[in-house]
Amino acid sequence: MGLAAVTIWFASAPVTGTGAFYLLAFIWPVIAIAWAASLVATVQRGASRIAATVLAVGAVVGIGGPVPIVLMVVFGSGVAIAALLAAVGLFGLILVIERPRRIVWVVAPAIVLATVGLTFSGVPRIVRFALAEPALTAYANDLLAGTIEPVRGRVRVGSVTLRRARIRDGCAVFTTTSVGVLADSPAGIAYCPNGPSSTQTSFEPFSGNWYRW
Repeated sequence: MGLAAVTIWFASAPVTGTGAFYLLAFIWPVIAIAWAASLVATVQRGASRIAATVLAVGAVVGIGGPVPIVLMVVFGSGVAIAALLAAVGLFGLILVIERPRRIVWVVAPAIVLATVGLTFSGVPRIVRFALAEPALTAYANDLLAGTIEPVRGRVRVGSVTLRRARIRDGCAVFTTTSVGVLADSPAGIAYCPNGPSSTQTSFEPFSGNWYRW
């Protein structure tokens, strides 16, 4: 439950950073391996053992992320959904064959599905930003008005940590995270009361006058 809460918190940021990638690429697969291994040791029937073994192998292949990343680059994000559906199908097969009486069998998959569902729904991100938006907007307006100076350093506004604040082409631009496997590409949000300029092609609408980049 704790890891699920941390994952949802990372995913609720305006821009999902590298921290979420490390969780999905390293921490969750390790847990999946341990869970699948326990299934292999617990199930009694041959078909169940095969299904559990496939789940364990899939978790091992997924750890570290290189194979999933290549597949997602080539085939798109649908690969992740297909893999999740395949895992659910295999676990469903195990449940049908084994007919376990202990609810503990389904606790871990239920937590994973709830976490994935919340993450992909975007609801945590919408709620978190809605709560922080008034404070962020006031901060951005003060920056544009010259009431406060652009800074390079961590400032927490609402529930969002700003790593850098600056003014560019009439927008208050904030770096909130880093993206990429090596966390070498800054990313964040921007407040543009008059809309972004034609040169700010990386800006995408987020909420009102707020944009993500």
